[in-house]
Order: sequence, then C-alpha cells, then structure tokens
Amino acid sequence: MDSIIQKLVKRKILRTLAIYLGSSWVIIEASDRFIEKYQWPAFVGDIILTFLVFGLLPTMIYMFKVYRVGDETLAPVKSNNSEELDGDLNSIAVLPFVNMSNDPDQQYFADGMQDALIGELSQISALRVISRTSTLRY
Repeated sequence: MDSIIQKLVKRKILRTLAIYLGSSWVIIEASDRFIEKYQWPAFVGDIILTFLVFGLLPTMIYMFKVYRVGDETLAPVKSNNSEELDGDLNSIAVLPFVNMSNDPDQQYFADGMQDALIGELSQISALRVISRTSTLRY
C-alpha cells in the first residue's frame, strides 16, 4: 500500500506546491525591488505576502479535489462540464495584473510584474508558459 506521500507525488500535488512556493518567492523578490526602488510604504510588501500565504490553502484544496488523494486511481476528477482534465498539466498562463493605484502612470509596474513572472516561469523546462500577448484579452 502506498503511503500518503507517495500518493501526493503520483498526483503531482507536491510539484504544484513547489511551483506555488517558487512563484511566490519570485513575486516577493520582485515586489521588494519595486518597493525599494520607488520608495513605497513597507505595508505593500506585507499585503503581498499575506495574499500569497492565504492563497496557498485554496490552491492545495483545489489540487486535492482535482486529484482525489484517497482514491487508488490516478485519473483526475472530471469537471462539471464532463470534460476530462489532463493528468499532465504542463502549461501555465500569467494573467495581466490590474493597476489598483490611483496613478495611471503606474500601469508599467503591473505589466512588469507579469513580464517578470513569465520570464521566471519560462526557465522551468518542464513548463510551457503562454505568451503575454495571448493573455491580454483576459
């Protein structure tokens, strides 16, 4: 009988956790540089970190629902529209960030965050990253 860790590895939940943590690290590093460069208040970094920490739990719950950890099968759960999810999800799209400041001249920051994430994620050879221009309509 497989242990729970082996089941998590088979269902790529640990890989998802690693990708989430790696992406979070990239976001934190990029935001720290922007905060320092543009002398933003320190609480901006705290807010970003809080969102990333609280986003981990819903991400893991979603992965447990997609890949039933207790089942003996490795097939993912079917979605509501009966389309079967691919067991080897290897593509990711970084959606455009919204400029939530009152200054429209700060849009370059949101665009820069998206570009930085796309650049870092594209260095992972097992991951196909959707181009920025393809995600602009979303």
